[in-house]
Amino acid sequence: MSGSAHITDVEAIANFLVALRRFQDESLTALAMLNQQVARGLQFFDHDLPSQWKRRVRQCYDDIAEARVRLETRRNRTIGGQRAACIEEQQALSAAKRKLHETEEKVELTRRWAINLHKETDEYRGRAGRCKYFLENDLERTFALLERTVASLEKYLDRPLDDRDNAETSENTGGS
Repeated sequence: MSGSAHITDVEAIANFLVALRRFQDESLTALAMLNQQVARGLQFFDHDLPSQWKRRVRQCYDDIAEARVRLETRRNRTIGGQRAACIEEQQALSAAKRKLHETEEKVELTRRWAINLHKETDEYRGRAGRCKYFLENDLERTFALLERTVASLEKYLDRPLDDRDNAETSENTGGS
């Protein structure tokens, strides 16, 4: 060894260890919260949103049926021997059909987004799993190393002063 160690603050290492443990706890908590949010998002896209769109599609079919009934009722009415033009009813039926078409497009768009969401979620879960493994396993090894280091340094610093002086002198003279 080229020189002796000049350790002035073992407490700094101990404080770093405490901060690292806090980081681990906060990170694991954040990952758990993110996983819950991802699960809620999947629930929304897999169940809530499709059922909402199914209700809207049914409503569109009901609106079309109602517009057809109004159109037929209007067509069958005569005023002074003349049939009504039924322009408003035809426009209402066309608007109801457009609304159904738009709603069906949104159903398909939602289905495609759900597929993409599942792909992205799988990728996220893989990366989050590696991060969680690091936080739970690799950091534990780091904690053990830091704890051993602190214990060794405290043991070294607790030796009587003349023993440390003899050890430093022995190291500086090559052990003779």
